Amino acid sequence: MDIGNIIGRAFRDKDWIVKILIGGVFTIIPFLNFISEGFYVDLMRKRSEGDDVDLPSFDNMGDQFVRGLISWLISLVYQLPGIVLFGCFAIVSAIAGGNSRNGGGNGPAMVLAIICLMLPGLVLSLIGAILAPAGRLQYAVTGSMAAGFQLSTVWAFISQNIGEYVIALLGPVGLGLALAVISPFTCFLIVPFGTFWINLVLADMLGNLYHQSHNLDSGMSPVVTA
Repeated sequence: MDIGNIIGRAFRDKDWIVKILIGGVFTIIPFLNFISEGFYVDLMRKRSEGDDVDLPSFDNMGDQFVRGLISWLISLVYQLPGIVLFGCFAIVSAIAGGNSRNGGGNGPAMVLAIICLMLPGLVLSLIGAILAPAGRLQYAVTGSMAAGFQLSTVWAFISQNIGEYVIALLGPVGLGLALAVISPFTCFLIVPFGTFWINLVLADMLGNLYHQSHNLDSGMSPVVTA
């Protein structure tokens, strides 16, 4: 996977300025941000098919909204166990805090909450963060929401491409840190557009990785659910 080429590939599209402006604006507007999510889905599919020339177009925003909503729901489901445990931890912490202000002891309850809720929540959140991008990729490739939850296929893709998959997830994190350093000097005006571009890089990497692994291993064919 040519990371340097992928990072700059969006800027080789002849309409990259318009597309990044549109995507960046949609990114910060509630509900319209699902159109940007759908754009990432379209990009993953293009790259998975070996089309590494241009970005998708915002030519059918209604369909992109639906695809983006489905992609977001897939991520949410993967993160839901961790969210639930953190919510329970917050409730227990609030109750323990109230007891403490009323003169009651809260030490044992907090220790139990940390062991039973917070730590498992962290683990499940990490697992969800690892699985969700591959699940979204399976949806992008097949067009089937159910394929995004085919854990055997999702895990097979991750495990067979573990090194490059980790790079694909961590690369945008590094770009995000760079954006965080630069953005104060631009009064944070570049944040939505930089965020959109970083997500394009992630989608490009995932789609490219799928295409690469599919070409190397005929067993990594997409799962199509009727």
